[in-house]
Amino acid sequence: MVRRPAEHVVEFGRAWAAGFGWPGVHVLNIVGKALNDARITAYRDQLAQLLQWSAEQLTENTDLVTRQMRGLLAIGLSELGRTEAAVPHLRSVIRLSGVEHGPLHAYTFGARVHLHEMLYDAGWLREAEAEGRALLADFDLVTPEQYERATWAHCVQHQAFTLHGLGRWAEAEELLRTVLAANEGTDGILLRADPLSIVVWLSVVLSAQGRYAEAERELRAGLLAAESRPADEEAGGRHMALDALADLLHESGRSEEAEPLRRAAIRASEECYGADHERTVQARYEWLSHLQLLGRHAEALRGIQELEPDAVEALGAQHTVTIQVRQLHGLVAAETQGYDQSLASQRRLLDEVTGVLGATHRTTMVLRHDYGTVLRDAGRHGQAEKWLEALLRDEGKHLEPGDSMVAATTLSLAEAMASQDRADEALALCHELLRTQVRDLPEGSLRTAATRRQLVRLLAGKGAYGEAAEHAHVLWAMYRGALGEEAPKTLTAAHQYGLQLHRAGLHQQAVEVLETVIEVRARVLGPADRATLRSRMRLGDALAALAVAGTEGRAHREWTAVREAAVREWGEKDELARMAAKALGAGTGEP
Repeated sequence: MVRRPAEHVVEFGRAWAAGFGWPGVHVLNIVGKALNDARITAYRDQLAQLLQWSAEQLTENTDLVTRQMRGLLAIGLSELGRTEAAVPHLRSVIRLSGVEHGPLHAYTFGARVHLHEMLYDAGWLREAEAEGRALLADFDLVTPEQYERATWAHCVQHQAFTLHGLGRWAEAEELLRTVLAANEGTDGILLRADPLSIVVWLSVVLSAQGRYAEAERELRAGLLAAESRPADEEAGGRHMALDALADLLHESGRSEEAEPLRRAAIRASEECYGADHERTVQARYEWLSHLQLLGRHAEALRGIQELEPDAVEALGAQHTVTIQVRQLHGLVAAETQGYDQSLASQRRLLDEVTGVLGATHRTTMVLRHDYGTVLRDAGRHGQAEKWLEALLRDEGKHLEPGDSMVAATTLSLAEAMASQDRADEALALCHELLRTQVRDLPEGSLRTAATRRQLVRLLAGKGAYGEAAEHAHVLWAMYRGALGEEAPKTLTAAHQYGLQLHRAGLHQQAVEVLETVIEVRARVLGPADRATLRSRMRLGDALAALAVAGTEGRAHREWTAVREAAVREWGEKDELARMAAKALGAGTGEP
């Protein structure tokens, strides 16, 4: 159906009119999704027109088979991007079923569950939440014997997905735990989906609430339990869990630990779906993107050069995943082949995608953001500012104020402004963004972390060290609560807090904070680790600035230890070695 014109369907289109149904209609949603994802627009539009025409022919008939066919055609329409046309048909089916069988009959419930899922899949989250809330209330009015328990579970998990999308994470967690508990009560036969995939969603909502350690425990326990299941029961949850665990470790500052999990996710997807499947291509993309973040640019470039033709052949050049792969190729090229080549390739891709999806489609706006950041990194700050300002205006019209894309663009624009010596304007942007995030996000949400880090940098650059220290302290507290005392990001935030306290003239407080950081870093990372030595360097600076009895000698001992370790590990010309030598000569490590 994907490869031939949609009129091919007409040859069989009247078969279900005889009253016995047409099995091909059951796969129209899969076909529609494949056409839509691959951007095969001519066939997609042909099939959408055919399905819409066919559904309209069924409006006068109310028998069961006709209603079923009309509902399936509506679901197929939605997958083709025609949700506005699909919803009235499915609501009509629900109404007719309610009249024929009753509002609480299994047939009516089934149609409502399909509508709920369709609304979620189309991104109509507020409508999906309202539909799911009403559905779950009606499930409570009937006994389990009156419906398939699996239908209830399907509805509960999609309501949880919807609540997650709306940022109502605690409610989503409660529903996901309810489904998992019910599945255990039926010896694992209740869920249509792989139970491990529900554990993945649970870990995501826990992370969104800042409960990273708990999320990691859930994922590791789920993966361990999955190992005891027969291989033929693998339903795709393992690769999802491995990727989710890698995401979690990366967000926690443990990116090196995450990289092997990315490779394991590729193997798991290949075993479950095959090498050419969309999810396997996506897993390979995630691994290469991770290599890029780790600074392994040459390795990432080799991998992306292999992946791009595979993605084009398997999924099509304009498939969403292929677009991600092609964009990553351009970003890696910026690190390995120069900005001019990267910008040229990214602009070609952006123009192509804009022509297909429009300038304000989410995929297009992601590409526009990345293009603006490369302009900024290439030193074209004025161009980057104009580009990102235009993008931010479009995001303001088409996205919610609390959307993560709005935050990313705002921070990138602030960096472009600051690079042109306009720190006050950049600070105003970041302060406004933080106010929005504090208003809309749970207290202590790590989604404010990037904004606070930017504020620390900008404020310190202006010499406003006291206010910079306040934001650094909030960051430290947030990371401590979410990740624990010894997490890399927690220690980085604590080091930054100590540094800003020292610069603000609060030297005794700085000494106390930095001593704590050094003790933990030496224990976790080792006494000769670069991060440990940086903290010792700053401790020496704070001790020297105290200028009370005994502190100057302690400062010299810290700087001497830093210099000796740096020379031993990296040589005389190392930055830390030279900084410590300068401090020992001048009596201070500060520039």
